[in-house]
Formats: sequence, C-alpha cells, structure tokens
Amino acid sequence: MFDDATPKAPQMTVFGLSADIPLVPPAMLVLLNLFCGLVLTRILKWRAPLFQPSDDDKKERKNQWSFLFSGFDKWKKRLPFSLLGFLLIAAWFYECHLSLKAAGSGIPFTPVQGITTVGSYKYSRNPLYVMALTCFIPWIALLVNSKKPLLVTLPGMFLYLHFVVIPAEEKFLMQNHPAAYEKYFATVPRWVFF
Repeated sequence: MFDDATPKAPQMTVFGLSADIPLVPPAMLVLLNLFCGLVLTRILKWRAPLFQPSDDDKKERKNQWSFLFSGFDKWKKRLPFSLLGFLLIAAWFYECHLSLKAAGSGIPFTPVQGITTVGSYKYSRNPLYVMALTCFIPWIALLVNSKKPLLVTLPGMFLYLHFVVIPAEEKFLMQNHPAAYEKYFATVPRWVFF
C-alpha cells in the first residue's frame, strides 16, 4: 500500500512491556477481570464479607450477588432490555468506527492517520471507553443478573483505562500528531465531564 517514498502512518503496539499500551488492550482487561471473578467465586468459593448472607438464609445465599428486583430477575423479562442494550452498544461502536474512519484511522489499533473531532468525539476524547464503562459493563451485569461486573470489573477497568491506557494513547498521539492533538486535548475532556 505504501511505497518507500510515502511515509507510513504511525501505529501503536499493544503487547509486551515496551509497548505503547503495556501488557493488554482494554477489551482483554474486561475478559481477564470477568475470568478472575469467575475463578474467585466458582472455584475458590470466595465470598465477599460485605455480601455474605447469614448461614440460616439459604435463599439469600443463592441470590447474594443478584441486584435486579423480583420478577425482573427472570431471563425472559430481561431479554428485551438486553437486546435494547446490545443495539445501543452496537450503534455507539459503529458511530465511533465511522468517525475514526473519516479521519483515516480505525478502532482495532490500526495505523493512526489523523485525529477525529466529530460525532461522540466532540464530547469526549475516549467515547469508546465511556461506552465500555457506562453501557457495556452494566449490560453484562444485566445479562448475568450480578453485581460483580459493577463492583469488580467497572472500578478495575476505570483505573486501568484512566492511569495506563489513556495516558499512553495521549502520549502517542501528542508525539505523532502534535498540532492537531494539542488543540483537541485542550478543548475536549478525557471523559465526558472531566
């Protein structure tokens, strides 16, 4: 695609300790976090003391992580909301994809041709991460009717994104697109409100 005379667009590396984003991309963190929660609760029979029911209340023990109100905890009643959540996530993801494509970039760590400032990127420098934290993780919690994604995955994901992934991406973009990204960085918040 590129010949020797045409400079290649910069591309982030995501695996390894010397990568632009060390160790794992954010989607892998979600899966790793969910897996760790499964290991802790199923294999090791771990129970968080805060949510540990009394020994004489067997029904409460079974539903200790459930957070949906009675009647809505049945799968058939959750299905329409689950489908609606999936459509919202898919639409948001597609909108971000189109915005990045218009700037000559892409979502899955493709070469970065430019900075996009349209669509949801007008309101946040990281709308995909906002979507992951505000829609995707709560959607998983709804699907499995469990507080675990909200109490374990959500804080872990936020901390990893805020302190590891986003600073690495910002550094990469500032080095490779200094003029455009500096202006964008100064006018659009990292998250929606800060």
